[in-house]
Amino acid sequence: MIPLFFGDASKPLFGIHHQPSTNSQFQDVSIVLCNPIGFEYGRAHSVMRYLAKKLTANGYHVLRFDYYATGDSSGPSSDVSVEQFINDIKLACDEIKAISATRKVTVIGYRYGALLAAFAAETYKFNRLIMWDPVVNGAAYLDDLQVIHNQMLVDPMRFDLNFLSSTDSSTELVGHDFPTPFRDKIKSLNLNDLKKIKTRRIDVFSYSDGYQVESFINDETFLSKAENHKFEGQSEWNNVSKIEAKVLPDSSIEKIIEVIG
Repeated sequence: MIPLFFGDASKPLFGIHHQPSTNSQFQDVSIVLCNPIGFEYGRAHSVMRYLAKKLTANGYHVLRFDYYATGDSSGPSSDVSVEQFINDIKLACDEIKAISATRKVTVIGYRYGALLAAFAAETYKFNRLIMWDPVVNGAAYLDDLQVIHNQMLVDPMRFDLNFLSSTDSSTELVGHDFPTPFRDKIKSLNLNDLKKIKTRRIDVFSYSDGYQVESFINDETFLSKAENHKFEGQSEWNNVSKIEAKVLPDSSIEKIIEVIG
């Protein structure tokens, strides 16, 4: 693994370049991993790293990175921006192609990262887009976050309710800053609103409780390119008791690896 900063020198992004294993066959396609946002980023960190490691064993150059104003990238958390995140994905694609000398890039987006990647593909050509347990409707996603936040605040296993603050936080959601402009833009993104997508192929990996994915996968915009792969079980992102728990590698990782090849 090689840590690096890239992108605009005034707003550098932090990334980790995972190089192919020495005994693997070189692939002329590099891979960019797009994280979830908010508390889901923390839950998914380990499994994203594990996925990168598995991909390098198959000969791929992989780049994990933090969006601007998140993680170890520059910028205060108050500067989070959906438009910036989408641009960051494009910068990450340019970076991994340059440092790996590959001509094509596959993007794997996890949760809201899948939604961001799809909108990046409106103007940036991917070889392939992998949408892993994707958020389909930004407004519904934000509503879910608010419900989890409200449940967390009155959870006696976390807080002594005798000391619960009466002050309402209008920007925080499950421990992360979601300024009003950021929330408004999150609400506005919906996969079914995409007019075009510049990618050779789309693979959607969803759980059996991913009810919103069905309408998206059958939309005529994506029907000719997309294939839906189902996981057994539930994703449980909306389970307040799991918000601190890591997402652990399971058969879903192996299925993604099998499809990518």
